[in-house]
Amino acid sequence: EELHYLCCEQSILLDLVTDAIVLWSIEGQVKFWNRSAERIYGWLSEHAVGRQIGDFLYHLDDPHYQAAIAQTLDRGEWSGDLQLLTREGKSVIVASHWYLITAITGAPQSILTIDSDITQHKLLERQFLHAQRLENLGALASGIAHDLNNILTPIVAITELLPLRLKNLD
Repeated sequence: EELHYLCCEQSILLDLVTDAIVLWSIEGQVKFWNRSAERIYGWLSEHAVGRQIGDFLYHLDDPHYQAAIAQTLDRGEWSGDLQLLTREGKSVIVASHWYLITAITGAPQSILTIDSDITQHKLLERQFLHAQRLENLGALASGIAHDLNNILTPIVAITELLPLRLKNLD
């Protein structure tokens, strides 16, 4: 009874965090899916647990997924950004951390993923970089116009003096 209480208490705590926490077997079957995973990805826990992770969250042929799984199996963990699709087909960018869970024998058993939704952060970052590029382009155009003006000023001054020097000039 005490073990059941501890498992339930841990499950409740994992549902309180804002990060998506997913546990899946090495074979790809989802074992745990917290509430934040439901919120971020759109699939309810009862629709995710028991399914193959490659059937609805990851594209198994995606090079980013391949690199993540290879490094997790090799080094025991992986971190990076992933672009995934929600149940509604909306793109979401997550900062993802993968951890290899091994059995007592040391054999790989499961992978625990902790994903933070950084979609808005990446969007703001892109907008900021775009604004910076426009600002730099404006500064470049202003510099070119200033340089052109510096070159043209003596030419215009000379053309205004030419009629004084050459009286028959049309």
